Amino acid sequence: MAWAFNSALTLEELSSVIPDNSSPEDSIRIAEQFINSWFREQVVLYHANNALQEDQKEFSTQLEAYRKSLLVYAYESELVSQKLDTVVSDKLITEYYRNNQDNFQLKDYIVQAKFCILDAETPKLNKFSKLFYSKDSLDQEELEEFCIQNSARYYFEENQWLYFDDLLKEVPIEVFDRESFLKKSKTIEFEKDNQLYFLILKDYKLKDGVSPLSLEKENIRNVLLNVRKNELLNKMRNDLFNDAIKKKDIRVVPSK
Repeated sequence: MAWAFNSALTLEELSSVIPDNSSPEDSIRIAEQFINSWFREQVVLYHANNALQEDQKEFSTQLEAYRKSLLVYAYESELVSQKLDTVVSDKLITEYYRNNQDNFQLKDYIVQAKFCILDAETPKLNKFSKLFYSKDSLDQEELEEFCIQNSARYYFEENQWLYFDDLLKEVPIEVFDRESFLKKSKTIEFEKDNQLYFLILKDYKLKDGVSPLSLEKENIRNVLLNVRKNELLNKMRNDLFNDAIKKKDIRVVPSK
C-alpha cells in the first residue's frame, strides 16, 4: 500500500494495472512507474485543493452536464452502429461528384506515375529497362519479381493519382517550373548518390483544376455517410420526442 497525504493506493488498485502474464521483473517495473505517477498526481491534487476557494472547487454542474453529454453520445453511437447503412454505391458517389464539382478543386499538382529506384551496381539493367517500359502484363509481373530480388524501391500503381510533391520525395528531381515540367516530361532516368532512378509520367492534372473522382472517392463516401448519420440521429430525436408527447411523458404544467 502507498500513502500520499490523506489518500491511499490499495494493493487491489495497483494489481489491476499489472497484466496477468507479466514477469516478476515487469510487474515490479510497472508497479514502480504507476506508484510514482500516482504520487505526482496526489501532490498536485493536494496543493490544488488547498489553494483554491470552495466556490472554485464546485464542479457539480459541469460534471453533470458532462455526464449527460457522454450518456447521449454513447446512446447515439450505439444506435448508429446498429442502424446506419454503411454501403455507399459507386452510382451515388459519382452522382455527388458530378453535382459538386466546385468542391473538388485541386490544391496541388497530381500525377499518375510509375517509378523504380535501384542500386547502381544492380546486374542485368538492360533486362530491367526492357521490362520497365513494357506494357505487357506478363512483363510487369516479371518486373516486380526483378525489383523484389534486387531490393529495389518501386511504385507501379500508374492508374492511381498521387500528389506531385509526394512523388518528388521519392524521386529527387529538381523542378523549378512544375507546370512546364509536367507538360514536357514523360520519361526520366538519372543517377544520384549511387542510385538509379527510372520514372514514367503517365498523366497529370494541374493545380486549381478539378480533382479526379478516384482521388475523391473515399472523401465523398465519408461525406455521404455523415449525411446519413445526421439524418438517422435527427429522425431518432424527433421520433422519441413525438412519442414522449403522445404518451404525455413530457408536458407543460400550468402554474397555479
